[in-house]
Amino acid sequence: MSIEEARERRRRVVELTQQGRSAAEIARELGVNSRIVVRHRSAAGVARQKAPLLTAEERDWIAAARADGMPSTWIAETIGCHPGLVHRIAQLGEEEVSAWRSEWLRIRRNPVLLALHREFAPPTRRSARSARVA
Repeated sequence: MSIEEARERRRRVVELTQQGRSAAEIARELGVNSRIVVRHRSAAGVARQKAPLLTAEERDWIAAARADGMPSTWIAETIGCHPGLVHRIAQLGEEEVSAWRSEWLRIRRNPVLLALHREFAPPTRRSARSARVA
């Protein structure tokens, strides 16, 4: 590979990075190892822009749902994020988390409450996948 070809590849890596493409995507397109893409990015001083995890509307909805008493796990399943993110957004205290864990144990031990939970809780990703397979 000539120096000019290497410069062109670096320029292309920077361009694709600025379009928001991942290192793996760029590597596939250019036919190189993703580690080379990372090195070119580093040398050029550019990094992939990460999209925000949640929109402002989703964050507001999380805060409102928590204020209404919806469990963090339900919120996380509805939005498709990790419950820890919901905890951080809603700034749940240890007491509230502990109270929900106690409540969840009570629900799991009571067959009637568990059946109601399964009926009304949003579907988990696992159950949604198995429903598509079936």
